[in-house]
Amino acid sequence: MEKILNNTKRNKKYWLFALFVMWILVWSGYNTGISRVMSQEFPHDLLDLIHGIRAFFPILVGALAVAFLFVKNLAWRKFLFTPLGFLMIYGVVGVFSSIISKNPIDGLYWALMYLSVIFVIQAFLSEENVRENFSYIINLNWIIAVAITIFLIIFFLLQPGAIHSLSFNSFFCGARLYEGLGGVDAGVNTLGMHGTRPTGLGRYAGLAAIVALYWFLSSKTNKKIPFFLLFVFFFLVTLLSKGKTEVIALIAVLIFVFFVSKGFKKILFFILLLTILASLPIVVLDIPCPGENSVVSVPEKTISLEIKLRESTINLSSRLSVWIYAWNSFLSSPLWGHGFYGDKSFTTAHSTILHALMQTGILGAIFYVLAFFWIFITLFKIFKNSNILQKEKNQLIIASSALIFFVVRGLAESMAIYSADWLFVAPIIAYIQHLDQKLRSENKQRKIDFCSLKVDTIKMPEVLDRIDYWIKNESRKCHWIIVTGMHGVAEVSRHADFRYILSQADMWVPDGISLVWIARLKGFNIKERISGTDLMEEIFKKDYNNFLYGDTQEILDAVKNKFSDKNIEIFSPPFRELTKEEDEQIINKINQAKSDILWVGLGLPKQERWIFQHKDRLNVPVVIGVGAAFKFLSGKVKRAPKWIGKIGLEWLWRLVKEPKRVWKRVFIDMPYFFWLVVKDLFS
Repeated sequence: MEKILNNTKRNKKYWLFALFVMWILVWSGYNTGISRVMSQEFPHDLLDLIHGIRAFFPILVGALAVAFLFVKNLAWRKFLFTPLGFLMIYGVVGVFSSIISKNPIDGLYWALMYLSVIFVIQAFLSEENVRENFSYIINLNWIIAVAITIFLIIFFLLQPGAIHSLSFNSFFCGARLYEGLGGVDAGVNTLGMHGTRPTGLGRYAGLAAIVALYWFLSSKTNKKIPFFLLFVFFFLVTLLSKGKTEVIALIAVLIFVFFVSKGFKKILFFILLLTILASLPIVVLDIPCPGENSVVSVPEKTISLEIKLRESTINLSSRLSVWIYAWNSFLSSPLWGHGFYGDKSFTTAHSTILHALMQTGILGAIFYVLAFFWIFITLFKIFKNSNILQKEKNQLIIASSALIFFVVRGLAESMAIYSADWLFVAPIIAYIQHLDQKLRSENKQRKIDFCSLKVDTIKMPEVLDRIDYWIKNESRKCHWIIVTGMHGVAEVSRHADFRYILSQADMWVPDGISLVWIARLKGFNIKERISGTDLMEEIFKKDYNNFLYGDTQEILDAVKNKFSDKNIEIFSPPFRELTKEEDEQIINKINQAKSDILWVGLGLPKQERWIFQHKDRLNVPVVIGVGAAFKFLSGKVKRAPKWIGKIGLEWLWRLVKEPKRVWKRVFIDMPYFFWLVVKDLFS
């Protein structure tokens, strides 16, 4: 056994090392590309050759990942119906549109680069030794972000005149300090690569600020000051970049962290307030320093040929005309777009959505947008899940912060292609997706906490197994099952004593699609409701002794006749308050029948109060309140078709069929219930 454990640990180390190496290789394609290799001058020196070779590393690693996934027999169909799967569909559409585009080689190369990131991530998620430690990739990305930020700061400060040009006013007025500092253009001449422009530095610095903020929040008290100062430093660098979207994105992150963090509310509010105040001059205003022109001077070499050709149309100080051009480009091929890099105009699209539309048209962009909607809904569910560990929640906060940062930044920049933004975002999406699946698996046997009520997230076979166990092994105790939905929750919220009554039950199953939806929203793996009628039909398939108490004699006789081959006792009580003698006679009648299950159909809340008052005197292993189930089973009242129940419209059916009976539930309980949902979700 010890040998097996040692081998497992060794294999885990190998896999984590492989994860580290392969992710670095995926990053190796950053800031290079196939255009370098296809240039007539390639290679003009050794550095150029190295950059050209590494341009293909991500595709090679992606091909290995695909081979591994086929060996592992990945359930591709199941994977496609995930946020990461939707993003892969977007990439596949991009492959098709690239092949038929005017520039198929460039387009196909960048489409495969984009897809390689997904394939590598999915390969590691399919391996058990790595899956639980996938957050290592995200942590590695944080190290990369901080390292690049520090490198770029040092690189720019080493340029002639850099330190001399720094002043307090530099943060609030004038051109970007390092747009062409010391005669070195921001876009070129960084170790043989196209360097980052100020907004690029703002991206890395903003991400580094988020990491520093996370360290500040999660560290011990004696280490908080250094991390706070580090956050301030990276935030000032972000301000210095004068990238409006980066600053706005960082403010959005701070607002998010303020609401999801339990501690340090006052400190966070103080940080948020200072951030907004310091950012206003950069985000809202365009202030020239005394004696300076407000227009930013951009070196000629950094202006692309495409922009030069359209300089009469595009104003570099505003993105509006660029977006108009990008939109018109999309309209020229709206169905499947121009492919990845197929239309060179996208290089100035400066919008993730427009970029996706231009590359893959409506066919691909719809999956791209839905993937992000899906992942944010998943995030909301996870944060509402009370079973998430604090360590996982801390990791989730920083990952979600980075995701929000890039999504907000994506309004005026692009992450719809292989880029640093995509390399940061893709592992975050995968981590959130994996964490959601893990919590769903863990929650199969747990209870949903809604309005201080505990509702079992349990399926019909599990309910039947539990009933069978109680009857066979715990027959001396009376076990109480509540079967109710929206109406029961509304009654509990209005009456404190009724809340206590229901809390004494052994099981509460959701008879109502509304509770099922809430359970899903909270991350529980539950697909359908369990109605009293369905539960009775399933129980009647087994050889249990049943006793039906409630409703009219006509209804009870109809049920007994319908299931004449079953052992069913019935009793219809008078529709008035019972005397003590009558009450005692009824209890004696039920106990003398020696039934396995007592079904009570007095309607909610009367039946629950009756069960609570009498369950200690009942010699029945299981008692269940089922409301109007007797009427449905008898056939006297037609039940809604199953498809209506599945889409949550059974209330409308019952309103048409029984308006006098259910109108209060629809017009009073339903609005009140939705108010309780909103109150619970945002509490």
